[in-house]
Amino acid sequence: MGHSMLYRPRQEIAALLVLHLACVSFWVGSLLPLTRLARGRDLEAPAILASWSRLARPIVLVLVASGITLAVLMVRRLDLLYATAYGWGLTVKILLVAVMLALAARHAFILVPAAARGERGAGERLARLIRLEAGVGAPCILGGGRDGLDPPARCRAPYSELSLPGAEPRPITRA
Repeated sequence: MGHSMLYRPRQEIAALLVLHLACVSFWVGSLLPLTRLARGRDLEAPAILASWSRLARPIVLVLVASGITLAVLMVRRLDLLYATAYGWGLTVKILLVAVMLALAARHAFILVPAAARGERGAGERLARLIRLEAGVGAPCILGGGRDGLDPPARCRAPYSELSLPGAEPRPITRA
């Protein structure tokens, strides 16, 4: 959880981060099995790929929504975004995720239906693009791990601008 636990609202940030990471794990963790399935000769592969694609859509939507919410909570002010390495790293991650989303859309709406129709070479093209998607996803994951090393942009704003309305600062006491 890193530095994200230093900011309010702690519980909400923690829950969003766990949700976000679970969705990332689902998406990126499924790419290798999907590559093997697309490349294989299983007659049920197109139906399985189509089913997975339908299942993945709401999960990816939650991933994007939780990521946007976390970014808003960590950055707070757009003018602070490029004041830190965290903001620059976040921008690169957003661009990489946009590429992954474009590839995923191509899979779901063009290549999986082509494989279901039995088009020659569709499975191999799909497997190749899924590998590309995984290659784009790797720096996103590494960047996510690096996020904990850089203080977020909100560190440059006065504390009064960082708290949610009604969330008054409380001193941290050690037991």
